[in-house]
Formats: sequence, C-alpha cells, structure tokens
Amino acid sequence: MRGRRVGRPVAVRERDGKPLEEVLSAAEQRVFRELLTGASDEAIAERLDLGIATIRYHIRNSVRKMEVGDREELIALG
Repeated sequence: MRGRRVGRPVAVRERDGKPLEEVLSAAEQRVFRELLTGASDEAIAERLDLGIATIRYHIRNSVRKMEVGDREELIALG
C-alpha cells in the first residue's frame, strides 16, 4: 500500500543555496529519508513498494545531484 508521509523536511542542508527539496525529486526525497534511518536497499524497496533497481537508481541520481562521492556522503547531509 502506498501512502504519503507527512513529517519533517528531508534535510536542513542546502546545495548551491537551494534546499534539498528543490534539488531532489519527490521520489528521491522519499528514498533519502529512508536512507537516513539506516535501512538497506531491500528494506527501502519493500517499504516504498518499489523495485531494488529503482531504489538504487534514485540513490545514484541523488548522489549526482548533490555532488557528493557516494551514498555515505549523501547520508552525511541528512
């Protein structure tokens, strides 16, 4: 079952003066929030009712958009 989460913003950090929510797509933001909980790709896929390949795609895009080296650096932004 899919649902919309309501809660705190994705993160307080910014990139080039823009809040993360203006840089990352809604789907990337959802995956990012799950990454911050320490969940594995598989757990995130199950929670969001998406395929593992889709989760990894969103993580790669987020790393690129946020101009960091890897997922650990991405998580450090949170």
